[in-house]
Amino acid sequence: MRIISAMKESSLADDATNIVYKYLPPARLTYLDDGLLRFTQPAALNDPFECLPRISVAQVGQLLREETDKNIDFVKNSSAGRKERRANVTSLKRKRRKQNTKTAATARDDYWQQFNRFQNKQVGIFSLSARADSTLMWAHYCESHAGFCIGFRGGDEFFLTGAGRGKDNVIPLQPVRYSNERVQIPLEDGKKLQIEHILTKCKDWEYEAEMRVAFRLKTADKTLHCKPYRVHLFEVPHLIISEMIVGARATKQVRDKVLAFAKKLRVPCLQAVPSDETFDMEIKPTTIKKR
Repeated sequence: MRIISAMKESSLADDATNIVYKYLPPARLTYLDDGLLRFTQPAALNDPFECLPRISVAQVGQLLREETDKNIDFVKNSSAGRKERRANVTSLKRKRRKQNTKTAATARDDYWQQFNRFQNKQVGIFSLSARADSTLMWAHYCESHAGFCIGFRGGDEFFLTGAGRGKDNVIPLQPVRYSNERVQIPLEDGKKLQIEHILTKCKDWEYEAEMRVAFRLKTADKTLHCKPYRVHLFEVPHLIISEMIVGARATKQVRDKVLAFAKKLRVPCLQAVPSDETFDMEIKPTTIKKR
């Protein structure tokens, strides 16, 4: 099964200087040692609507009726005897009359369960942002500003082709589309992961300016057998780091380690500080001195 039904080329391929940001809590300092970060299944993300397309009861009911009609036509043209054909057609017509809102709702719930099991076994999402100065994101994803943020080169091949993982295993880095409308997918394509619903979120999340890349989970470099979902870790190359930013409430341990690592890579180490006049975070050259 393919991870997606259609591919779209990322415009980031034309801009190798574009920086995308990953907000991380202090616990993820481990990345500076092992180079591993999680690509997360949709159901393990913090939005309960994550990657859930719109599927109405009416849509499922119509599909059920169409399938029954096809079966009736098939039986009518089968090689069975007339009496057997008549009995089978009568049974199918009776079934069709009983296909109401309740049976459609049950079928939709079954479809949801199958669809979610499929996508949560297949796809891991790596979320980044086009901005590094979001007060809310520093609070939500960096343990109340105690963590750090890494700026990656968005035009690198890692984000565009998965560094050799293969076209069918990668959704290249693209901006999330924010909408008030859920994506609706054809039910017959329910065993394909559509790029539209993976890249669409509610407008309430627009402040994140999210960028996403997704890999097939089977290509993970390391898997931890955790519950309720396994943790799939991928090696995100240190060499594609463009800059590093320390949170406003980072401890000395976090500050020192980030600063030392930035120095090792020979990339800028910046710091996020509260603005003197507004409710914004400002990204400034670091004044941290390693002791």
